[in-house]
Amino acid sequence: ESSNLDEYIHQSISTTSNVLSLLSKYNLNIKKIIYSSSSSVYGNNSLCSEGDDTNPGSLQACLKLSNEKLIERFCNKNEINYTITRIFNMFGGRDHFSVISKIENSYKEGTILNINNHGSGIRDFIYIEDVVNIYRVLLFNQETSSNIINIGTGVGISVAQIISKLKEESIDIKVSNLESMEIKQSIANTNNLKDIFNTKEFVNVVHYLIQKLK
Repeated sequence: ESSNLDEYIHQSISTTSNVLSLLSKYNLNIKKIIYSSSSSVYGNNSLCSEGDDTNPGSLQACLKLSNEKLIERFCNKNEINYTITRIFNMFGGRDHFSVISKIENSYKEGTILNINNHGSGIRDFIYIEDVVNIYRVLLFNQETSSNIINIGTGVGISVAQIISKLKEESIDIKVSNLESMEIKQSIANTNNLKDIFNTKEFVNVVHYLIQKLK
């Protein structure tokens, strides 16, 4: 397990550092760097604003924050435009990790869905194609109001609420509860995002699941 942990840390930090070193060594004309970070760097936060203090509560979150600092320092030193995106709970596409994909698979396969703390944790779920569309804008937008931008919908919903809304549509998910230490709330403040993207166009996670499962 120790070797796996070492490899995970290496992949998370050293790879980023090596890429930045190569960019510096070969003096490539890089106009902009976009780094995909995570909302997990905020910790428990009911409305995560980019200027809030970070409070990473896991190794993954700590490594994401460390990478953010690497990018920030490198770009400021080399006068490179950069954007750090803090992506909230992404779903859709070939996703096999999110709780949304697990809900979908559980219903289709007729299996029991394990949820934490009765599904009480509130999250901001954003569809992968919405994320892609935001990245398209970021790639060609040299001026943003902040070097850090939340990628989320600004709307929070719990797994329990999702399951309840699906049940109203005769989509019944069988669940089993697990007690777990987890963030209670994590919702994006999208004020900076609204400067460059129409946040009213986001795919609704419940509507997405209803369409997939009916």
